[in-house]
Amino acid sequence: MTRIDSPQPGRIQSMDAVRGFAVAGIVLMNIFFFSMPSAAYFNPRAWGGMETIDLGLWTASFLFIEDKMRGLFAMLFGASVLLMMERSSHSAPLRQHYLRMAWLLMIGLAHAILLANNDILRLYAICGFMLPLFAGLSVRGLFIASGLFLTVHMIAGGYVSAVWITFYYDVQAGLVSPESIAPAERAFGADPEALDRQITRNLGDYQSIVAARIANPLGLAFAALVFLPVTLSTMLFGMGLYRASFFALDFSDRLLRKMAVLGFALGLPVLAGLAFWNFTEEFAAVIVASNALVWSAPADLAVSAGCAALLMILIRRTKTADIVRRFAAAGRMALTNYIATSLILGLIFFGYGGGLFSAISRPKAYLFALVPIGLMLGWSLPWLNRFRYGPIEWLWRSLARGHMQQMKGPAQ
Repeated sequence: MTRIDSPQPGRIQSMDAVRGFAVAGIVLMNIFFFSMPSAAYFNPRAWGGMETIDLGLWTASFLFIEDKMRGLFAMLFGASVLLMMERSSHSAPLRQHYLRMAWLLMIGLAHAILLANNDILRLYAICGFMLPLFAGLSVRGLFIASGLFLTVHMIAGGYVSAVWITFYYDVQAGLVSPESIAPAERAFGADPEALDRQITRNLGDYQSIVAARIANPLGLAFAALVFLPVTLSTMLFGMGLYRASFFALDFSDRLLRKMAVLGFALGLPVLAGLAFWNFTEEFAAVIVASNALVWSAPADLAVSAGCAALLMILIRRTKTADIVRRFAAAGRMALTNYIATSLILGLIFFGYGGGLFSAISRPKAYLFALVPIGLMLGWSLPWLNRFRYGPIEWLWRSLARGHMQQMKGPAQ
């Protein structure tokens, strides 16, 4: 029997393994959306504690996890789209691609309403509709396009951020009322009413939680408007890496080391400086939001690229190891594992499950994150030794192709 722990025709195991690492890393980000009020994701002052260990964990996440794992995932999404378009045996690959993105959008909407309103699949599907416009570009062209979209994000976001920061320092100087920055405090700070509303909502029953999500129909439009340029930038960067044969292990160890060192050298000092700014301003909501959503973006991309290079070095050296095969299997089932994580964490933390929302510290949250990570690394490989696809991958492929796909039999 063909097994997933053997090289598969048409698969690039390194891409699957990096994707698996990214989807596991995303759990370490999303755990705070499930266990605490959403502001805690960005701001330890909002929830989770301000003790030394809490601040140390927040700093480590800001440097290495927050938006770096999502960056890795977006890179792999862009690379996978290009791979599938180049290798498609379908008579109309563009039509097939657009069907895939349309159904991914529907799956994302269902996921956002039924399980987790921090869903990224909707944004990825919207970006996915645009990726074929860039599929014909060279490696250099893809990297230039990536840089242009990142510049758009920095200009637009930087303008908005500068306005808010001006308000913040005017408030500090007593020139304007604190009410001018109250919206930022409600979204990214420790506003008591905003925190209480989230706690009450997420400790409610399932019907009330779903109703609250449905009552915010503009969430998708807002996410697309704010994050589309930077997400496109990261996906195009991943397409450039794929076209440069990065994921085929064609890069030398020396080049990969240079890329890793350069990515970390460019990104980590900037992120450390922004973290220091957050500390000096006592995690003021405006500063935290500006740093997380705008000023960190280029550094996040650099560190994501450095992580990708470091992972490729490790995969090359241990490509036959069981851990690489398990991450590769988790990556092949990334959609199923992403959605399953929301199901698992919802059952642990929300009111219709264990009801632990707002009841744990930041260190304990990371311990709970190990539950879905351990499960995805444990079940993905045995599943793919028996079935061709993960359950949600099978559904997605069947919907996009208009007929039921064969499920039984080991992954091909």
